[in-house]
Amino acid sequence: MGFEQWLSSTMIIERIVGIGTYLLLLFIAYNEIKKVKKIKQLNRILNVYLVFLFLLGFFFIPDPSKDLYRWLNLSQNWEMLSVKDFFEKVAMQSGTPVSYFYIYLCRKSGIDGLLPGMCSLVFHYNVFKILKITYKSEEYTGREIATSLLFFMCMGRMLEAISGVRSMVAISILASCYVSELIGGKIEIKNIFFGIIAALIHPLALALFIMRYVFVVFQKSSKLIFRLFSLVVSTVLLYVLYRYGQLYLTGMFTKAESYLSGGHYVYTWEYIIAGIMWVICFFIIKKAYAIKRTEGIGNLHDLLLFTTYLLIISAVLVIQYSMFHRLVTFNCMMILPVVAYVVKNCGYSRYYFRLKYALWAVMLLAAARGDLCGYMFFNL
Repeated sequence: MGFEQWLSSTMIIERIVGIGTYLLLLFIAYNEIKKVKKIKQLNRILNVYLVFLFLLGFFFIPDPSKDLYRWLNLSQNWEMLSVKDFFEKVAMQSGTPVSYFYIYLCRKSGIDGLLPGMCSLVFHYNVFKILKITYKSEEYTGREIATSLLFFMCMGRMLEAISGVRSMVAISILASCYVSELIGGKIEIKNIFFGIIAALIHPLALALFIMRYVFVVFQKSSKLIFRLFSLVVSTVLLYVLYRYGQLYLTGMFTKAESYLSGGHYVYTWEYIIAGIMWVICFFIIKKAYAIKRTEGIGNLHDLLLFTTYLLIISAVLVIQYSMFHRLVTFNCMMILPVVAYVVKNCGYSRYYFRLKYALWAVMLLAAARGDLCGYMFFNL
């Protein structure tokens, strides 16, 4: 094979440019956020960054092995259907009608890039919302929020959000809802609505939705009214699912069975990245508890307990790639305020520099061998 054929078959130039663009945008956002002194500055930087991430999704060229490619083919003639016909004949015949409906709306536009672009937009909007909530919750500096941004973006989950279409979008919605509740110390009705929407995008979201309210029931710091409310919500949801959601439950259990039986793909390098991030999460939580004993942790107490809870469950699921991989990603969203808390209390210590260098190392691994290494937005 000649050099030109090798370049063409590996698409190495296209990938280097695509990955390089992603890294450059992250580096610029990271350095700009480090200088932030007001919430308006943070909002402006994150909003501009969000626009660029939308564009990266919009111009993404999907590999035939990705879910996005399958969804684009599956939905090829959906734009011919009216909203009413699609809703009755397609969306409601599936276990996840909301995901079918937003895919339909994107296809209705006639623009192929709109679906991956919107997936990137919604996913990162929710992650950035957590960063904004974190900044408002305590007197954090730009450096602490920038480290939290790096902590999450180093995994390169953008590609999974845009090529997977459903799972990352669903769990990002739940993460932003739960962080606002756990920091605010109260359950919000609108978050229950968004939780149901997320559960109708991907079955994994239902498990996380129920997990959250089970946690509230047994959480010592929860007020009695919150415990009773959570118990009622969980009971009603389970009844509605049993009574009207047979199709959804069948699909969820079929998917879970295929995961547990090994009937799903495994990507070793992403397994390794998820494992490394699990270890980093463990040490961050461990450090937060150590700081808590001397400094206190204020309104992050419940969030720290919940992230500990998630970390333990994800360790149990390590034998199954997809469940472990996605739950670690969800945990990395939830833990963002804890990352800022730890960085704030560590100052410019050796711990901070070790954490920062470890995150950049994960970023390079994700770019070289993770899902992110498949990102490209043009063909030569």
